[in-house]
Amino acid sequence: MPLLRAFVLGTILILSALGQAQSSSYSVSGTARNSVTGELVKNALVELTRIPGSQSPNGSARGDAEPTQSMAAISGPAGEFHFDGLSKGQYAYTARKPGYVQGAGWEAARILVVSEEEVNINIPLTPLGNIDGKVVDQYGEPLENVLVSLYRSAISDGERTVTNEGTVWTDDSGAFRLTSLRPGEYYVKAQGRRGGTETHFGIDGMRYASWEAFSPVYLGDATELKQATPVTIAAGTGVTADFHLELQSSFRIRGKLEGYRGPDTVTFELLGEDSLTEPSRAVIDAVSGSFVILDVTPGDYTLRASQQNTRGELLVHVGEGDTSGNSLVLAPPITVNGVARSVGDAVTKPEVHGSCSVALYQHQYSVPVSAANTPQAPEQFVLSVFPGEYRVRLKCHGAYPVSASFGNADLLKNPLVAFSPSSASQTMVIEFRSGGGILNVKLANEIPPQAGILLIPRSSPSSDPLLLPAYARGGPEAAIRFANLAPGDYSVYLFPRYEAVEFRSPEFLEKLSGGTSAHIEDCQTAEVVIAGASQ
Repeated sequence: MPLLRAFVLGTILILSALGQAQSSSYSVSGTARNSVTGELVKNALVELTRIPGSQSPNGSARGDAEPTQSMAAISGPAGEFHFDGLSKGQYAYTARKPGYVQGAGWEAARILVVSEEEVNINIPLTPLGNIDGKVVDQYGEPLENVLVSLYRSAISDGERTVTNEGTVWTDDSGAFRLTSLRPGEYYVKAQGRRGGTETHFGIDGMRYASWEAFSPVYLGDATELKQATPVTIAAGTGVTADFHLELQSSFRIRGKLEGYRGPDTVTFELLGEDSLTEPSRAVIDAVSGSFVILDVTPGDYTLRASQQNTRGELLVHVGEGDTSGNSLVLAPPITVNGVARSVGDAVTKPEVHGSCSVALYQHQYSVPVSAANTPQAPEQFVLSVFPGEYRVRLKCHGAYPVSASFGNADLLKNPLVAFSPSSASQTMVIEFRSGGGILNVKLANEIPPQAGILLIPRSSPSSDPLLLPAYARGGPEAAIRFANLAPGDYSVYLFPRYEAVEFRSPEFLEKLSGGTSAHIEDCQTAEVVIAGASQ
């Protein structure tokens, strides 16, 4: 460890020396502390980075050619750290250490203004928490090898999403432990038995599981996330989450994969009321593609199978017995062609050339599918999607959309579109115009650095709501700048927490009141001043 510490410190000194290309005489000192106990935290990695394009406190702008300053230091035995050779301006600072977190999202990077020769700061580090639990059956007997998954709900890009924060399984005493958890609310789910897909050669090689299983359930016995009660983790604390599961008779889904390419791995998922799943326990014959899904309790399901770049889905009803003769077809994704073309650039700014791209979201837990442009014709793009309903989101740079259609559907008015094999004969058409208007938003009062500015279109369907962090303005006197806006009327809102603005939720938008009005003209700049936070 001493050699490693010496190496890290040596590297930091070299990087610090390189970052001091400009002669400066300002410094920053501080300490890292446990935010709960107040104890000093040693061996924390503290990083300090000058915000590009930031202004000094007197409002004088720095030149774009000024080199970026970035430094790092390790806190000492008393939690102390020190930086020298800084220039005036705004800096983002972070601190990290295993078992601690400085914050999440925009809270993780704090802003300080270096305007005096010596600046002192204190960095609170929040200790992480854990969840311990035990899984037993209705008779109090421990259940081994039960998959326990942890989910967290958060708002990302204005939309509430759910992420898997980890999956563990119970030991022979039925116990499990989830560690290194940030403060916040979590959902704990007993998913099923640990397993996945086993591949065998020949049907005789297949082995089967117990005749009893349980239905996936969240802590508190809810079967869907929207009905589940979250577990709250406070800084540096532990929570107990025990499951009492009811074992019941389980059955099997038997069938055959059409289009199977053995012996490549196949993942089976059994989707019921809740779409958050882990791979189901299954066995498959690598020769014929015959499969058996294990541990299935009675109910209606969508059975999904995935192998490399193919996928298939099948609706299955399981009653009081096994189901057989199911045929599940694996097929490649559908290819949908599209075109994104300019319909007339801004007359007053002919040098501006914009573009628009397409992203598809199937549901809030999915990874978006992005369009790929064809090298032969840059205006044309290709979407590769599996059948299902998706939400279309346009992402424009230096331009704003004028129209978007797929068949007879107007995607600006209703972005939901259902793709099927027949969709390959239709073309998605996106028309955009380079340029657009600019809105500068100024703040009359000082606000927290994690605040956000929300812009809502009121008269034009060509624009989505837009959210920018308040510190994007670059200095105390600068404005937050929204560019490439479609002409029309807008409302502007200030929120104290950027990450709490669920602006893609219709329910959230309906509750908004007040706001500051703004009117946008093509190739023109408008300005508004906001005095306080929105309700």
